[in-house]
Amino acid sequence: MTIRFSRLLERAARAARSLLRRGPDPRRRPLTRANLGVEALEVRALPSVAPHDFLYVGDLGDNTVKQFDATTGAYTRNLVSSGSNGLAGPTGMVFGRNDQLYLNNQNVNLPLNGEVLRYNGHTGAPQGKLVAATDPAAPFAPRGLVLRQTDHGDDGQHPPHHGDNTAYVADLGDLGNPGGAPGRLARYDAASGKSLGDLTPTGFTGEFNPRSVVFGPDGKLYVSVRNLAPTGGHILRFDADTGKFLGDFVDSNATNDLNRPEGIAFGPDGNLYVTSFRANAGDNDKILEFSGRTGAYLGKIDLDQVGQPRAFGQALLFGPGGKLFVPISGNGPDTGEVRRYDVTTKAFDVFVPPNATGGALLTPLYLTFGNTNSATLGYVSPEQGHDEDAQLNGANSNVVSALSRGTSVPASPATQLVTLQANAVSSTSTTVPPPAGTITSSTVTVAAPSTPGATVAKDMLDHVFANFGDGLV
Repeated sequence: MTIRFSRLLERAARAARSLLRRGPDPRRRPLTRANLGVEALEVRALPSVAPHDFLYVGDLGDNTVKQFDATTGAYTRNLVSSGSNGLAGPTGMVFGRNDQLYLNNQNVNLPLNGEVLRYNGHTGAPQGKLVAATDPAAPFAPRGLVLRQTDHGDDGQHPPHHGDNTAYVADLGDLGNPGGAPGRLARYDAASGKSLGDLTPTGFTGEFNPRSVVFGPDGKLYVSVRNLAPTGGHILRFDADTGKFLGDFVDSNATNDLNRPEGIAFGPDGNLYVTSFRANAGDNDKILEFSGRTGAYLGKIDLDQVGQPRAFGQALLFGPGGKLFVPISGNGPDTGEVRRYDVTTKAFDVFVPPNATGGALLTPLYLTFGNTNSATLGYVSPEQGHDEDAQLNGANSNVVSALSRGTSVPASPATQLVTLQANAVSSTSTTVPPPAGTITSSTVTVAAPSTPGATVAKDMLDHVFANFGDGLV
């Protein structure tokens, strides 16, 4: 079992003892666009104070970001008011440092490139543009967005707060316009907005039209890529540290029926969930599940039925209780609702009612919770704290908690090894007392207890905390 971390939380460690970046590409002047890169029939959150949280949904119907109670689904207010900061086509969004909301803006129906906007996460007040439409490296049609913001802290080996601070933007490009802006996976300094160059899928021969992006449990960057044709698509993988393209993680085929994928998220079970759209009128819209380790197809959740009104989702996100939240668009009575799925049973309840029955959402696309990890998009319970330095990898937090100091861990078989991969400060391989295992510059290996129900060696976890501290990021 392999676990990757976005950071080691010093505060959480003390409390719970759990383990928890090329130059600008000159841009052509864009043509006026209308609802670029959305599915047919589409019109193209204030972090809470623990222990409460809110859900935030970008609404293309009126260019707002709406806030809902994360427990009841009740609409509370518009965090971002209509058109604020020039908002015209909200897509990917996450909360970053200092409770800032980062929000992609497509500038739909305007002769402008897209932008990355910033807002005060408590008041919704505009806080400028991280990347303005006039920037030579501005994305043409930004969709998904994640932030990787890590600090080494003052560990004696790095300057304080020396770490990563990068925004990754999936730019769909001028889809279907020959000679138009190409699709690209853009990187920006999340503080200054300076272009850090693009990640390029060297050797990939398919159509590169990125739609969404997320960091996986293995620390790699996963990108959903659609085809111009109604059928097909890919999930590609990159090493964000080296910029290396790692290949096609998932490719469409007759079995998985992957078509024009967009929303991607890893669940608490470590598997990858992807929104997929119908190929034709004889198909339906769905969410596909793939192994987070191999990319193997595991199954699906149908969102609608053939011959019935469509109820597709552009984006999806895991939230409280390990449930999968899916905002619904389409042309049917379910449009505007947010569904909450149990991915094991595939059953759902309506968390936010559809517009037809009085719901606040018109055309919901992307979403985030106040306690969503800005890189992995995993959910962090409010008790663990919202702020950026207290965000866990939601896809791994359950397993990590199971490895807490003194926690019982089943061992089957007895020779099983639990590997905790991390970017350690030290490059020195360190051996810890048996049966705990070993530590290297990139890996912590813990030998599983020989008896089911035994506890993880306390000296091992004490050693990790004492010697690595903030160096695990």
